[in-house]
Amino acid sequence: RREGPEVSLVVEGEDGGRSYYERRVQGTLAAGCTLLDVARGCVEAMGLGVGNLYDAAEILNKKKYTHGTTVAGPAADVLTWALRGARLSYSIQNGVLAVRGNNKGLKTVGLHLTPGTGLLNTPGVDATGGINIQTLLIPHLAPGSYFTIDSSTAKGTYFVHTIETQGETFGQAWYHNCLCYPG
Repeated sequence: RREGPEVSLVVEGEDGGRSYYERRVQGTLAAGCTLLDVARGCVEAMGLGVGNLYDAAEILNKKKYTHGTTVAGPAADVLTWALRGARLSYSIQNGVLAVRGNNKGLKTVGLHLTPGTGLLNTPGVDATGGINIQTLLIPHLAPGSYFTIDSSTAKGTYFVHTIETQGETFGQAWYHNCLCYPG
């Protein structure tokens, strides 16, 4: 423990924050274009990797613009609009697009959380039907990721809806606080 005046530094970061807020898209797409074409153009304008965008190609290609379409505005807003039309949403993870169904996580179940593998607290039930968990810092735990949990109050497959990471260089706080929903 340090003696004397305490120094506190709060850092908040956003993955893809600049791409999200500053990039714009403007153009006309030819007859027969699809929501996938619109989404691909937005991702390119934002300077992001396509991530799992093509996993949603079947859904996005169902909506065809028989006379073409024009898109203009903030690329993030146009991308949100295009994906919403297919009941999808997205986040930016490590500089690439992570597409998911609304209120659903990404497809892969990777982590198994128990008190012995990084789960720090007893999961509490949220008013919205989710669970609040606290874990050690686990790099693959991100919004949209699926995991399984085995604790005294929660068992089964869940996905991370929101995550807050905390850490101190002179303290014991090195963990994630997550709001998760059944998957």
